[in-house]
Amino acid sequence: MTPCTPTSQMRVEKWAQERDEMFRRSLGQLKEDIVRANAFVQEANFLAEEMGRQTKFSVTLQIPPANLSPNRRME
Repeated sequence: MTPCTPTSQMRVEKWAQERDEMFRRSLGQLKEDIVRANAFVQEANFLAEEMGRQTKFSVTLQIPPANLSPNRRME
């Protein structure tokens, strides 16, 4: 096994930091999108009730199976 040089170790650490930051940004965006979708659903349910419709809307998060691998690279 080849020992890590300081330069390669720094690259690995930088990559890990960038990956973590991208994950945090993506998670923040997902949370914002879910909050917005829930607001739309509340409004749609209110309008359906006002119109006397027997309709109920909800938000469902669907994750493609291909995205469930912990080793999947984000590009």
